[in-house]
Amino acid sequence: MNILTRIIYWLMGWPIRQVSRANSIPRPEIKVVEPVIGKPGDRPYMTPGIIALLALIRLHEGGRSDPYNADFAQNNGWQIVGRTFDEVRTLGRSQVSLHHEASSAIGAYQLLSKTLDSLKSSLELGGQEIFDEAMQDDLAIALAARRGLWDYARGGSITASDFALNLSKEWASLPVPRATRGASRQLRAGSSYYAGDGLNRSFHKVEDVMSAVRAIRTPPLINFAKEIA
Repeated sequence: MNILTRIIYWLMGWPIRQVSRANSIPRPEIKVVEPVIGKPGDRPYMTPGIIALLALIRLHEGGRSDPYNADFAQNNGWQIVGRTFDEVRTLGRSQVSLHHEASSAIGAYQLLSKTLDSLKSSLELGGQEIFDEAMQDDLAIALAARRGLWDYARGGSITASDFALNLSKEWASLPVPRATRGASRQLRAGSSYYAGDGLNRSFHKVEDVMSAVRAIRTPPLINFAKEIA
């Protein structure tokens, strides 16, 4: 939330809050890869494995019916595709400030307004980019990149289990692949990283996520990850 918006909220007496903690934990500063955001033309990182992984994430984030136009409650029937990045950010935030929903999450990958702010800054977006299906997929890939996608793809220090765990910190519907300390308590494998917040839970089997994660390490993605190292 920018300073001007905070001032407006303060003047209007609106709460500046986001109940959901999903994908809101601190992220490391990383090198942002130039091709990975809404660029026209060839998208060599969109391999069959990546497409399948994105589809798995969308399944219980944006939902089955119309994920790219999904609001948090999936009941408002908003048209998101075709709006600008800034318009979608404002619409997502209105879920909390006007519709009194528990989260500002929006779109196929249920991005919080603070996540959109972070992406806009790190990817140096102007805010007028069209929030279409391709851009939403690219934003999800940019978030996966923050969670170690390229290191994992090129066979670096991040294992398949590590990467799956990192993804569960970004998307609450994905399970932790092993017993670990979550956002608020100790967890068993299969739980949402945010279990216990009264809002989020896992919707996938660990083996399904692990299969999808392993399947992305094919020569085209491995080569792409090495080229941008």
